[in-house]
Amino acid sequence: MTPTRKLVAALTLVSVLLFATMVPGGPIETRNFANIGEASVILFNIFLTTLGIGSLALVYFVLKGGRWVAHATAIAGVGFAVVYALDLLSIFPVSLDPMPSLLQRREIIGMIISLALIGASLALARENSSGNDPITMMGAKPTFLIAGGVAILIGVGIVIFASYHAMH
Repeated sequence: MTPTRKLVAALTLVSVLLFATMVPGGPIETRNFANIGEASVILFNIFLTTLGIGSLALVYFVLKGGRWVAHATAIAGVGFAVVYALDLLSIFPVSLDPMPSLLQRREIIGMIISLALIGASLALARENSSGNDPITMMGAKPTFLIAGGVAILIGVGIVIFASYHAMH
């Protein structure tokens, strides 16, 4: 496994773990988003949950060695960066409550890590530029697929929890 591949896996995992600590209703994200429409909050939370759980799955594929995953982790890095930028620039979601300073610091750190993830992913893509590696689930073990199903169920729980706490 190349050092770049290890770096991409580590940055993706750190991004997911950092992101997960900022779930609305948790100890860090305490703002109330009742001023935003319920559908917007639910859709945004679905996006956030998909980004987080999907990125966690990408760590597995980075470690498996697929060439396609470099592009996928770059896209995930862009997703993380966009979410942080939207919040840090008070574009969306906008709460009537001020952003807690701990959340702001973590989002700045998350932005830096996401930019590093994009750069490392693009470097990995250049390393892997020879040959074709289709995006498939082939080779995924049944336990990974079961874990994916459990992750979806957990994701639904996270969306319900985060949406409820963001609205109240």
